[in-house]
Amino acid sequence: MEQNFISLDKINVAELVYTFNEAFRNYYVPLKISEASLMEKMQVENIDLSISIGFLVNNKLAGFILIATGEISGTRYAYNAGTGVLAECRGKNLTKQMYNMLLPQLNKAGIRHHVLEVIKDNKVAINVYQKVGFVISRSFYCYLGRFNKQMRNADFVIQGYSLNSIHEISMDFDTMPAWQNSAAAIVRAANLKTLAVFYKEVLAGFISFCTTSGRVWQFAVKKEFRQKGIATALFFQVQSLIGDKDISVTHIDINDFSTVSFLRQSGLCNFIDTYEMKAVF
Repeated sequence: MEQNFISLDKINVAELVYTFNEAFRNYYVPLKISEASLMEKMQVENIDLSISIGFLVNNKLAGFILIATGEISGTRYAYNAGTGVLAECRGKNLTKQMYNMLLPQLNKAGIRHHVLEVIKDNKVAINVYQKVGFVISRSFYCYLGRFNKQMRNADFVIQGYSLNSIHEISMDFDTMPAWQNSAAAIVRAANLKTLAVFYKEVLAGFISFCTTSGRVWQFAVKKEFRQKGIATALFFQVQSLIGDKDISVTHIDINDFSTVSFLRQSGLCNFIDTYEMKAVF
C-alpha cells in the first residue's frame, strides 16, 4: 500500500468533501458536508488549505487535518478544524504522523500554540491527541431544542444589526467563546443574521444566528442590562424567525453558569459535551 503526505491545497475540493463525509460516517452526531458548506466552513473558521495536510493511499485521499490560524488573547494559534481518517486506515498512528509533518511548518511560521475541540465520548480521538501532546483545557456543553419561554413586554427595541467589526461585539463575556463562536468567526461569516437590543437607545445585547440551520453562533447581554428579559426576547425572536426548526447552541463553557442556567430553563437539551484541548510545541 503506497502512502504519502500532501498539502490539501493540492487536493480537489470534491475529493476532500468525499473523504470528509466518509471519515465522519456513523459519527457521534450526524455530519455531512457539501462543497458549498466546506467553503463556508473554510471562510468562517479561517482554514488555510496550504498549511493543512492530508495523506494519500494509492493516490486517493484517505485522511486529513484542516488547519485554521488566528489569535486568542493576542497569541497566534493553529486551530484543528477537523481531523478525519477513513475507517480502513485507522489504528496506524496516522494523526500523529500528520502532526509530525505539520509542526515544523507551523513553528517556522511562528505558530507554536494549538487548539481543537473534541467530543467528550470520543475516547479514541482524545487518546490520540494526548499522545500528540494536547491536554484538556476546558469543557463545553452543546444544546438543542425549541425555545419555550415567552417574551414579556419590555421597554427595549429589537432590530436587525450589521456587524462589520470585531470590536462591535466585544461585550462583557463571562467566558471566552470557543474558536467556532468567536467574534472573528462571526465577522467572517456571510450568512448570519444578527439582532440587537437597544435599551433606552444603548446597545444592550445581540444574537448572531443562521436562519437556515437554527444555529446560534453567539449571544451576549451586557452585565448592566441583565435580568431584564433581553436574552429571552432575543431567543424568542430567533425561534419565531426559524419556525419549527430546533435552535442549537454549541460549545458553551461549563463555567458560564448564567448561560447554562438560562438555556436549561428555556427548553433546550444538553445533547452532547465537548472538550477544548490545547498544546504548545
